[in-house]
Amino acid sequence: MKEAFQAALKENPYDKTTHYAYADWLEENGFDEEAAVQRAWTEERQKEAEAFMVEYASVLSGYDDAD
Repeated sequence: MKEAFQAALKENPYDKTTHYAYADWLEENGFDEEAAVQRAWTEERQKEAEAFMVEYASVLSGYDDAD
């Protein structure tokens, strides 16, 4: 079931209903901390995280460990 929720969120990361249903399922199955993360999720936070990852990847791609 966890994999099904994760697949649905990968397909549509902005779906609030799936986030909240997933949080309920996580809590019912003993994953309280992960449930709290899902409940704290917002579309704005998702977009901030995506922007951070793009920026971080850009920094890493310019990294030269030969220095």
